[in-house]
Amino acid sequence: MKSFIIKITILFLIIIGCENNDDIPLETNVEILGSWVNPKYSNNGIEFERSKNLLEDYGGISFLSKNVFIERNSGWCGTPPLVFSNYQGVWKKNNLTLEIEIDNGINGMDSSTWEIKLLNNNTLIIEKTD
Repeated sequence: MKSFIIKITILFLIIIGCENNDDIPLETNVEILGSWVNPKYSNNGIEFERSKNLLEDYGGISFLSKNVFIERNSGWCGTPPLVFSNYQGVWKKNNLTLEIEIDNGINGMDSSTWEIKLLNNNTLIIEKTD
């Protein structure tokens, strides 16, 4: 009987562990505040790594206190040699949604909405929804 209960328990744990869950749980005690670098683009969004600050010659984003947002990128051209600049804006978080408004330097203020797919101490994955 003990063997049967152990087998049922193991089967139950396997079923729960293999469940397809599209919602990636966020670690609730993790703050988005800080710098996120090394963007990796895919069909599912953009993945960033947490960093102490933005890298000098590489893209990244920072969520600062008082809702200040900084995006470091090389602008629209992308032709070497790349020159990186900081573009400042504001951000607002509402559950799993980030509303970003940034002065992109060309057309003035640009608004976008991002959905947070993953947030933990080391990784941020977002998907632009507009």
